[in-house]
Amino acid sequence: MDKVGYNGIANLKHHHSQYKEHIMNLLNDGKSSIKSIINVIDERVRNFDQSTVAALLLLSQQKKRHLLERNMNAALQQKIEELQRNLMQVTNEKVKALVKFAQLKQEHQLLIEKLDQETKYEKAIVSIGERKLITHKRDESLKNLLKKTYLSRWIGPLYKSGNEVDSNPNNEGKFLNKRTSCMDFARMKIEISTLKESMESLECLTSSIHRLRLSLFKTKKSVTCEDVVSSISEVLNEIINEAKFVKTALGSSLPISWSGEGDTGYTGDNASTGTTHQECTKGLG
Repeated sequence: MDKVGYNGIANLKHHHSQYKEHIMNLLNDGKSSIKSIINVIDERVRNFDQSTVAALLLLSQQKKRHLLERNMNAALQQKIEELQRNLMQVTNEKVKALVKFAQLKQEHQLLIEKLDQETKYEKAIVSIGERKLITHKRDESLKNLLKKTYLSRWIGPLYKSGNEVDSNPNNEGKFLNKRTSCMDFARMKIEISTLKESMESLECLTSSIHRLRLSLFKTKKSVTCEDVVSSISEVLNEIINEAKFVKTALGSSLPISWSGEGDTGYTGDNASTGTTHQECTKGLG
């Protein structure tokens, strides 16, 4: 009986050890399975975390890029608006500049036409002034020459000789008076021919003086800057020297007999000029 009990207990212990070993094997298998599952889950979690992080990074990058693009679009829009305003302003300024240029061009054309008219008017005035000056100079020269050729000094002795002829009944006195009158008449003819030659030379000298005066006027008118002052001064000096030469030639062209009465007669008035002209006409007749 004890042996049976002992065998039963031994069998129980044997079965217990077998079951225990089997349970431990099952537990180890379950543990290894659970570990493998946990490893898979951890790996999947890690992969998910990585994908999540990558997605979050990508999302943040896209969001950042979207913000940058939006800011860039806003800046570009502002720049476009500013450029449009500048373009409009430049267009307005260009239109104003074109209008002003057209006005300036029109004013320039009007100024050119006005200058042409003024130039034509000045040329007409200068030509009229030249003609008047030439006529005036010629008249003045003729009057001065008539004053200087005051022939009463020859006509007076003629009248005086005639009176003496009438008052003196002597034939010898008549012959002497007649001879004196003939000498005076010949002298007067010589003086008249000399006067004609002097008048011709005086006309040439007058035209030369007039040309000198016009040159002086044009030279004074052409002085517009300081660079040409020296050259114009030289031209003026040449003109003045030539005028002095003309004056000397004018003085030398007059007869010696005019030096006294010519200077006094030159300051006379127009009435004495007319009287002298009449006397000369009567004397020549």
